[in-house]
Amino acid sequence: MEWTEHVALLMKSLCSLLYLGTSNPKVAARKTADIAFGLGMEVYGYNIGEGLWRPGQEKSKNADIDPIEMLNRIIKSGHEPFNSKRKFFLLEHFDVLLEKRDP
Repeated sequence: MEWTEHVALLMKSLCSLLYLGTSNPKVAARKTADIAFGLGMEVYGYNIGEGLWRPGQEKSKNADIDPIEMLNRIIKSGHEPFNSKRKFFLLEHFDVLLEKRDP
């Protein structure tokens, strides 16, 4: 099974957390976002240097959103009414924060 098929199955199963380790993160992010778009999800990206952004749109460079604030936004989005689209958050390089146990 191709890794993209496995990711698609996880997303369809309502998996709430997915970690991808790869030597080519740009390709993995693009393909994963494409899968989420294909499943009708709203896709958001976040990294520490650029902040929150939407794939396919110009990045707004709103890096004032710190990682904890981003996690709080994700939690709040889970409390929205069920009639809204499912959301997919692509958190780039978050593993670095977890590895260093950054508070």
